[in-house]
Amino acid sequence: MPAKTARDIMNREVLTIDENATLHEVAETLSLHHISGAPVVDKSGRVVGIISESDVIDEKKRKSAIPHLALFGLYAVPEKLLEEAYSEGLALRAMNVMSRDVLTADEETPISELAAMMVRKRINRIPILRDGKLVGIVTREDILRGLW
Repeated sequence: MPAKTARDIMNREVLTIDENATLHEVAETLSLHHISGAPVVDKSGRVVGIISESDVIDEKKRKSAIPHLALFGLYAVPEKLLEEAYSEGLALRAMNVMSRDVLTADEETPISELAAMMVRKRINRIPILRDGKLVGIVTREDILRGLW
């Protein structure tokens, strides 16, 4: 029996996040769909990042995404004003906190290789591409199901 590949175990209905979605929208989407992360796509549907729950809740990451040179002009802005301007991170977008270094695979990638990639890179999901287009996603749970 041939080894299973990404094609055999991937979820073909991939929930994606628009790169311009607010963090509030990202949190709501992940929560409503009971998932911990999703690929981030641009207007053409190209995968440009991955966003996870930890990206959204990481206060340090959110604060580092806030520009510290003036909202208007080139003057330094007091931290308090910045915090008010970006209260609760609602003005920040998925593109501001997502992971840009996206590890992808194709449909022929063996499960064992996908599992090794996840362990080595400490990631929970791998978008599956065909000719540069998103066709599925494999999560750690998919790997476990594929083993039996």
